[in-house]
Amino acid sequence: KPEKGIQYLIERGFVPDTPVGVAHFLLQRKGLSRQMIGEFLGNRQKQFNRDVL
Repeated sequence: KPEKGIQYLIERGFVPDTPVGVAHFLLQRKGLSRQMIGEFLGNRQKQFNRDVL
């Protein structure tokens, strides 16, 4: 699950706990699954995901 992966990275300090920080990570990191990124961004139920978009 992409949300669990992002949460894991945030909790361990690899990604800032901000929408801008997560967006930067998703844009700059090579090799990420576009499908999983789309699944994460497409979850419009969560405000944080909408803010990342």
